[in-house]
Amino acid sequence: MRTWLRTLILLTCLSPVLALSPGCYAEVEAPGPPPAPPPAVVVAPRPGYVYVDGRWTWTGQRWVWVAGHYERVRGGHRYVPGHWVQTPHGYRWVEGGWVR
Repeated sequence: MRTWLRTLILLTCLSPVLALSPGCYAEVEAPGPPPAPPPAVVVAPRPGYVYVDGRWTWTGQRWVWVAGHYERVRGGHRYVPGHWVQTPHGYRWVEGGWVR
């Protein structure tokens, strides 16, 4: 896929504002690993919620930090964090989510 098209999909589907939009998905590969995360922020526990750590996202041209957020706990599920995986073509983000 052309770089400009990947960037357009990324900016449309994975921008921090739209990141939680259901059904919006694009597979993006970064040329190298993400930078080290910034120093950890102490997050207050919030009953009934799990805190999802912030992460680096690739815009097609540079790394951008996306802040963490709280998600309401889902009964009978546990949250599995997202992570970057190395592929033959670069690094790909595997989205986290709730599993039974």
